[in-house]
Amino acid sequence: MYAFVIGLENYRGGAGGLKKVDYAHNDARAFAQVLSEIYPPDRSTIEVFLDDQATRSDIQYLLSGRIAGLGPKDLFIFYYAGHGYHGAGGNRISAWDSHEHHVDETTLLLNEILVEPLAASACNQALAFIDACASHFKPTVSSRDVLSDLDVKEFDAFLRSAEYAAVYLSCSPGQKSFPSDEFRHGVWTYFLLRALRGEEKRALRNRALTDGSLRDYLKDAVPAYLTARTEVRSNQIPQARIEAGNSFLIRHVPVVPKPAPPSRDMSRAGVRSSRQYFESLSSGEVRSLPGFVKGAHYASKVASSAAENFAKGLLAQTIEDELQEIYEEVKDTFGYRARQISVAAANAKAMSTRRPSAIGSRPA
Repeated sequence: MYAFVIGLENYRGGAGGLKKVDYAHNDARAFAQVLSEIYPPDRSTIEVFLDDQATRSDIQYLLSGRIAGLGPKDLFIFYYAGHGYHGAGGNRISAWDSHEHHVDETTLLLNEILVEPLAASACNQALAFIDACASHFKPTVSSRDVLSDLDVKEFDAFLRSAEYAAVYLSCSPGQKSFPSDEFRHGVWTYFLLRALRGEEKRALRNRALTDGSLRDYLKDAVPAYLTARTEVRSNQIPQARIEAGNSFLIRHVPVVPKPAPPSRDMSRAGVRSSRQYFESLSSGEVRSLPGFVKGAHYASKVASSAAENFAKGLLAQTIEDELQEIYEEVKDTFGYRARQISVAAANAKAMSTRRPSAIGSRPA
């Protein structure tokens, strides 16, 4: 898994600098942290770019280069929190050094830095999460917008570039993406994080977070929160565009064992085991035992010491070989030395009823 995470909260100062995006740093860092908890560190790379680390030239050069190095089994994840809009040439995202009076010249076309490089790569699995507004910029409103509507349909090319791909957007065209002072995150990103962590049952289907379950959860949770817990009267309805033959798994959320209540906690009971042993039981006809020679040996139909000793003799090598296998496995698994393990074979018994049979017991 490779993830390219951008959080633009503070833009280059001075005349023409873009307005601050509240909590974009929190969003980007938390998203990266969630990914590090989901994907094994030895098989994943997560890069985070904040403010002046995300200049126009750096994003353009680094992102296209990282995508070009992806293989067919790699999962690519792109996350962006900042100002976004639809301008000259298509959908654009801002960089740290974007200028509000020259937005087309100082912003980045998603098609050039993301869609086309991905289509040319060997990557077959891609996810994009974009927390940026798609509405006209109004300085008096706290939101993540710049100029005009993001074109949702343009992402179709991104979706066709991989075996399965999905683009999740924080709002619909013409809407704003709002921050939350309560959560200190963008509202959409906050609920996205909860879903990825497995904290929302509404986002799961049998402990699985899928492309569709995430889409449906975000579409319900974000507007419900804004209506019930804020004074915002504008709509923010998240969108998702998904391309896949079947529903695909984003992550499986394991069941976390609940700690036992104090009345049932046995962790301090202080029980010390003085002996451990393995036991194996098997049954069958005496005639089936290894070493039994038809015509030379006789299977007694009654239980007797002679019949028992006869069965023990036939089973002796089998028991010894099985014990040796257990011995080697225990030694390797627990890192024991030979002198720390004792092995013994005992209690091999033969029982006869109307049909000749034998039972071997092999404790160690």
